[in-house]
Formats: sequence, C-alpha cells, structure tokens
Amino acid sequence: MSSDQQHPTTDEQALRQELAEAQATLRQLRSAMPTNRLIGVATGIIAERLRVTPERALDTLVRASQNDNRKLRDVAMDVVNEHRGLTTLDG
Repeated sequence: MSSDQQHPTTDEQALRQELAEAQATLRQLRSAMPTNRLIGVATGIIAERLRVTPERALDTLVRASQNDNRKLRDVAMDVVNEHRGLTTLDG
C-alpha cells in the first residue's frame, strides 16, 4: 500500500465527511417521515371534527402538546387512536 492510500488527502477527508453528514441527514429524514404523517393525519381528524382549517387544527394540536407537556407525536397518536376507537384521549 502506498503512503497516499494510508493517509487520505484533504479532499478525500472532506468527501468522507460530506458523505457521513449526508447519510446522517438521510437517517433523520427517514425517521421523521412516519411522525410527520401521523401529525398530518391527526391534524386532518381535528380539522374535520372542529370544522376548522388545517392550520388551525395543527395549532390546536400543538397547543394541546404544550399544555400537557407531551411530545407532539404522542398527542397526535392519541388523536388517531381515539378516532380509530383504540383508546380514549383521557386514558
């Protein structure tokens, strides 16, 4: 192995760093997608029930999350589960 292969150049190191960052971003986006969909479904349920715009429904969901000091995805899950008849919002 030549010394060039043993010690990556600055360009190679920069490319490796960029690749690692891109892979981390991709992992974050993939993990966020289901949560984003869940929040969207919950927002739609609230909009339909309260007969409000999606923006107003999302504000309602966010406010409930903040008031209960719970993660938005957890509040959204409760809304969706309650809609499906799996649990109640209080329980």
